Amino acid sequence: MLGSLAKYLRFMGYDTYYVKNNVKDDEILEICKKENRILITRDYELSKKCDNSIYIDDIKLEKQIKFLINKLNLNFDNALSRCSLCNTELIKIDKENVKNLVPVNVYNNIDEFYYCTNCKKVYWFGSHTKNIIKRLEEIKNDC
Repeated sequence: MLGSLAKYLRFMGYDTYYVKNNVKDDEILEICKKENRILITRDYELSKKCDNSIYIDDIKLEKQIKFLINKLNLNFDNALSRCSLCNTELIKIDKENVKNLVPVNVYNNIDEFYYCTNCKKVYWFGSHTKNIIKRLEEIKNDC
């Protein structure tokens, strides 16, 4: 329901648990309670079942992000510190250790790499990450 928003919250550096469609409402509520999480949902009825929930009614990603920035006073202090796929905190990894894991041109032109110990994805600051930061800054400046 809010997969893109979850990914962007991770880009912003926030611990974001994303529930797949096959999880029942009671399980979601239990996870939120047990892990002291804020439930962010587009399901109005589900939001009413949780004391710590935020209902998102807009379908546009930029408006969802703006809403949460304002509602929760979010910042980008830890931007790009989490794996966008699995939410694990990234660790800095020596360049030599990624030689066979990234394209040759990336290896030759980038000096700093980050690694997800869970899903084994390698990250670096390239044009894609610059575009993410630029988009987030534009959204923040428009709040």
